[in-house]
Amino acid sequence: MRRYVSRIAGTKEQLKNKGSIHMIHGIDVARAILATSRAPHNVFGQRWLITDLRVYDWWDLASKFGDGGVEGVGKPASGPQPQWVAELMMEENVEGLPRTAEQLGRAMSSTDFWQAVSTCPIMGGQLD
Repeated sequence: MRRYVSRIAGTKEQLKNKGSIHMIHGIDVARAILATSRAPHNVFGQRWLITDLRVYDWWDLASKFGDGGVEGVGKPASGPQPQWVAELMMEENVEGLPRTAEQLGRAMSSTDFWQAVSTCPIMGGQLD
């Protein structure tokens, strides 16, 4: 995730227009595939959204990671993104991060999939 912040939010205007993002760790993708093969009658022939059950806020990620990329692990956020987030929060009257679902404008759920395969993601929130 760290290496995408500066690509996705390279300007303050780009960052302003970013809301939610849904992600999943590769280990949980593998778990989803295995779970699907164990319960094919529950999932085949349907479309599923598969996430780690969390809704992430681009502003929160940008303020946390900046443009530090992988080299920034364990270091304070660098680059202009943290300052842009602070400015945008003032401009948009956002009092805290992450923003609410209403402020983000879009939040999707993958709970139906995980219930259908009788398991859940184990790596949720692991962004580094």
